[in-house]
Amino acid sequence: MIKKSFVLLSFILLIAGCATSEEKSIQDIEKSIQESGNVNIQIIEPEGFEVSVASVLGQPGGQKNREVRIGFDNKVSDSKLMSEDEIEDKEDQLNIDYIYGPYSDNPNFELILTSESMQTLIDPNLNFEPKTISDSTVLYQERPADNLLIVQYPYEGGVIRLDATLSDDVSKEDVWGYVEELLGEYKSLMD
Repeated sequence: MIKKSFVLLSFILLIAGCATSEEKSIQDIEKSIQESGNVNIQIIEPEGFEVSVASVLGQPGGQKNREVRIGFDNKVSDSKLMSEDEIEDKEDQLNIDYIYGPYSDNPNFELILTSESMQTLIDPNLNFEPKTISDSTVLYQERPADNLLIVQYPYEGGVIRLDATLSDDVSKEDVWGYVEELLGEYKSLMD
């Protein structure tokens, strides 16, 4: 009887721990990004997607706050976390610090906050077009060969960029809906 009670109690604690850790995980990721990347951000998950990777890319010489990347995937629960050796190799090769994951190298959505200026990020030979959403102008580019839709807009101190891989799971309408949600939440960061 004692053994059954212990197993039941352990199971209840495990379930309770899982329920709260998922809620805390976004807050923990935000806090870690703030500490590692010196960026105060509220993570907004696209509907039906969850964080699969979060990282901070440093500048040569060990300076932080060059770039924060947050990837979202709709199949994180089916994905396997990279091994510690793989993570360490990538961190060393790319001068990157993983805050969470990575569960996926190719997330459906990737939100990138960079301290670089919009002019530095946009190659004049590429065709970015303006689009007005919620009284804000964003620049976007469709890359049909890569099934990619890129949207970027300036914020105080840099650029927010969203790379979305279009598929059966992610439509252009999904991307523009998410961009509108981001613009509403991040309006205070924008010029």
